[in-house]
Amino acid sequence: MINNLILTCLILTILFQATFFLSLALIYQSNEKKALNIKNTFIFEIAPRFKEKNSFINYLFIFALLINLFPFIFYLSKTTNVYTICMAIFATLALFCLGCLPFISINKLREHLYLDLGALVSLLALFGFEAFYSFNVYKYSEYTYNYALAALIISIFFVLIFLISILNPKLFDFKNVQNEDGTYSRKRFIFLAFIEWMMYPLGILSLLPIFLLTMK
Repeated sequence: MINNLILTCLILTILFQATFFLSLALIYQSNEKKALNIKNTFIFEIAPRFKEKNSFINYLFIFALLINLFPFIFYLSKTTNVYTICMAIFATLALFCLGCLPFISINKLREHLYLDLGALVSLLALFGFEAFYSFNVYKYSEYTYNYALAALIISIFFVLIFLISILNPKLFDFKNVQNEDGTYSRKRFIFLAFIEWMMYPLGILSLLPIFLLTMK
């Protein structure tokens, strides 16, 4: 039962978040007459301007985050230990930060950076506790041996991604560059902007280790 529940939540979260971001990209293209470039555009630069026109889509986005969180809470109610408690806590923190990012004012850069860092650290901790928990299941459980190993490998992989991202010296380097004529322009690639967009699908993928651990 819990396995089917997590799979359903995973599918619904993907569909709802995809709908939100696709709508955001289409509205941006319609208003700006150019395609959205996630490599150098922050989500908080575009989402607030369109939130009043798309209240239903915004509610769908929030609903998707709640669906993403639900399996952690449900799994915690079925399997309570220090790992599942910490997983539920950091999943809540991560999804709270990610939920606030699209709707923060474009003038509140400091708050935006705090939310970005909070989401990165929370997702790192979430995957870290998933890795520890998967290792314990892999070590002591016989009937979920292969699934626990797969969950462990996936968790470690994402831990490395977030660790590298946080330690990247260019994480907060997003200042405009000066051109030869003295004018300033935006960099073609801003790491923080790109990883900000990537945190949403990676947050969804945090359900994978839990899904595998419920396989028999």
